[in-house]
Amino acid sequence: MIDLNNIHSLTDFLRNHRAHVKRLRETETPEVLTVNGTPVLVLQTAHGYQALLDRLEYAENVAGLRRAYRQVQEGLSLDFQSGVAEIRSKNGL
Repeated sequence: MIDLNNIHSLTDFLRNHRAHVKRLRETETPEVLTVNGTPVLVLQTAHGYQALLDRLEYAENVAGLRRAYRQVQEGLSLDFQSGVAEIRSKNGL
């Protein structure tokens, strides 16, 4: 979630970039930069960005497992041997 106190103009960032970078490093919270009052950029540390990507990957994995579980519950899956046999027959093996 974006903290409304962390919305700044691009001009302010350019004038005071050292203070902005210091705050980003200390708090690890993103900052929104605006141009003419319109939000256009989100700044965050590389560590914060990696943490966001890690959480996204985890969420995607959980969603995939839930889909697979639902398919098993609905009888839309094959056991291992049947799956191998189907792959072999489709590939002429």
